[in-house]
Amino acid sequence: MNSFSNLANPENPYQTTHIPCDPFQNLQQPVYSTTFHQEFPAINCSENFLYSPQKFFASADAEKRYREKRSRNNQAAQKSRKVRKEREKQAVYRVTILEQENQSLKLQLDQVKQQLHYATQRLIQINAPLNNSL
Repeated sequence: MNSFSNLANPENPYQTTHIPCDPFQNLQQPVYSTTFHQEFPAINCSENFLYSPQKFFASADAEKRYREKRSRNNQAAQKSRKVRKEREKQAVYRVTILEQENQSLKLQLDQVKQQLHYATQRLIQINAPLNNSL
């Protein structure tokens, strides 16, 4: 039998027919530890504790501490975001002021360069007759 017999096109070995198979058929079922419930007694895996947080906590006091901690963390996160946003606003304002100051300094520099050029040209004109007379 030809090794290309399962191919759709024997001329093109890269073009294959669809062979249905289950890629997970040889996988074994996972083995769960029998001591899981002994190690984590507050978690009951037979029930869906994701939607009922009271089943997750060992006591109402533990849930209360958790909720207080989450509340403080949420407040701190809001405060941090507010401070960061204010800092960003101040940075944008400072950039605007510095750009305006930079533009003003560039204009002043151009004026000083023009004055220097004019003074240099004037000195050359004044010294030219003196150099010719020597």
